[in-house]
Amino acid sequence: MENQVTQLLKAMVKPDYTACSYAFMQDGKIVCADAIGVIDKINNQPITTDCTFNVCSISKIYCTVCVMQLVDEGLIQLEDKVA
Repeated sequence: MENQVTQLLKAMVKPDYTACSYAFMQDGKIVCADAIGVIDKINNQPITTDCTFNVCSISKIYCTVCVMQLVDEGLIQLEDKVA
């Protein structure tokens, strides 16, 4: 699986993109991970799986999914107040 995902990312990462990385987890452990591209275009420094990213607006989507999972589990309701 790791090789297939890496090949797909290599095909998708273009020179005008900086980098891309991924990690798949199972039972709380990373089962495969890789990074494609460069983190510093000026110095052509390759990205590694240890690099961090600012997730910006993507974190809103992640938070929404987590909230909806709690709703599905009956732990909270959409009408509950946030404080």
